[in-house]
Amino acid sequence: MLADYARNLDDQTRRALATRWRAAGWTGALESFAGRPAREGLVMATLASALARTCKGRVLLMEAAALFGLPTGAWTPDEIDAAQPRF
Repeated sequence: MLADYARNLDDQTRRALATRWRAAGWTGALESFAGRPAREGLVMATLASALARTCKGRVLLMEAAALFGLPTGAWTPDEIDAAQPRF
């Protein structure tokens, strides 16, 4: 999964992240099946960043990453916060 979606990271960083992910034993997900009302993206970005910051993790943008102003990848909360979203 990280090979497909964490393309912004080098191999060594992906391996280290995979090791930590397996050791944690859980994954959180934030999805929306809504119709993209105004400002939904801003709420999603804020929640994703806060969740990742709380568990010292990363935000894995898999779909519609361009809406966040970033390509598909595994991003730190600071990178999400600094992105230029297209909402």
